[in-house]
Amino acid sequence: MRFGPAEVDDLARGTALLGSGGGGQTDLAARVLRHALTTAGPITLLDAGDVGGDDGYVVPVGLVGAVSVFYERLPSGGEWTPVLAAILDRTRVAPVGVIAIEVGGVNGIVVFVAAAELGLPVIDADLQGRALESYLALGQVVGVHIARAYLKDGRFDTAAAQPIARAGYAGNRRDQSRIPLDWGVMTPLWFLGHGRHLEGYGDVLADPPEMDEGPPAVIITPSRSLPRQTLVAFGRAVAEAAATDERRIAFVASCDWGHRHREDGPYGYHEASARVDRMVVEAIERDDLGALMAITDEDAENAAIDGLWQALMLAGVLERVPMRGQLLCYEAPSYYGMIVAAYTPIAA
Repeated sequence: MRFGPAEVDDLARGTALLGSGGGGQTDLAARVLRHALTTAGPITLLDAGDVGGDDGYVVPVGLVGAVSVFYERLPSGGEWTPVLAAILDRTRVAPVGVIAIEVGGVNGIVVFVAAAELGLPVIDADLQGRALESYLALGQVVGVHIARAYLKDGRFDTAAAQPIARAGYAGNRRDQSRIPLDWGVMTPLWFLGHGRHLEGYGDVLADPPEMDEGPPAVIITPSRSLPRQTLVAFGRAVAEAAATDERRIAFVASCDWGHRHREDGPYGYHEASARVDRMVVEAIERDDLGALMAITDEDAENAAIDGLWQALMLAGVLERVPMRGQLLCYEAPSYYGMIVAAYTPIAA
C-alpha cells in the first residue's frame, strides 16, 4: 500500500482516537507530515507479515517527553538522518523499515515523517497498541528483529520478540522508576571525587562551582529483564568504544550483593545471601566473572542481590580488555553484603 497526502486526515483521526487523550493532539503533526510528503512523495506501508526471517531489522521511532514542546519547537526536517546514521555505524545492518513506538497520538504520525525523510517503508504495527497518557513504555523494546515466529493471527507479538535494549531508572517497575541519581551512583561518585570535594556544594540547589575539575561520568542502569548474554555483550561494546578514546577511562560496576543476611533486616533472612555472596567472592578471586552466569534466577531472588547485572557488564569489558582482579574487601556489616575489588589492565 502507498500512503500519500489523501490518507493523512484519516491517520490523524485514528491516532487521536487510539490515543484516548494521551500522546498529544495530532493536528500539527499532520501538517508536518503533509509538508514532508510534498518533498518525499508517497510512503510504502508494509504489513508486518510481509517482513520477516532474514529480511532485516526495523527501527522503532517516536518522541519522548512533553508533547507540548512539539508545538513550541517544530521539527525543521533532518532530525532522523543522524539517528539512522548512528544505528548503521553500530549495527552495520541497513534497516528495512520503521515502526511506531505507539500508534496513538503524535507518535502514530511521526513515524511517517521519519519514513519520508529516510526513504524507508513504515511497518503497519506498533510496540504497544495505543498511547498511554501517564506512562510511556519507551525502552521496553527499542529494537526488534521481525521474524515470522512472532506473528500471531497477523499481529506482531512484542512480548515474545527479543529486545536488543531496555531502558529504565532505578527499577523495572513503574513505581520504582525515577530519574534522580540513586545510592548505586552517588556512592562511587563520592569516592571517585573525594579529593575534589568542594565545601558547600553538596546541596543540589546550590550554585555550580566556578570551575568543574571532575571527569565526566556516563551512568548506565542495566535492566534485569534483559538476557544475561546481552549485558555481557553491552560490556564488550563499552570496552570497544573506550578503546577508541584517548582519555583514561574507568569502568565502575557499582552494586550491593545479598540483602538477606539478617532476620531483622527489611527482607528477612535467607541462607542464599551468604551462599551467593561467597560464589561472587570466589569468582573474583579466580578472575572468572563469567562464572556468575551460573547463578540461578531463584538464587538471585532468594538472596536479594543487586550486583549480578552490573558484574556481567564488567565481565564483558574484561573480554575485550584483559585485567587482573584483586579482591580488596568483603563485608556484611548489616543485612546486606558489600564487595570491593579493583581491576588493573594486564600489560601487553
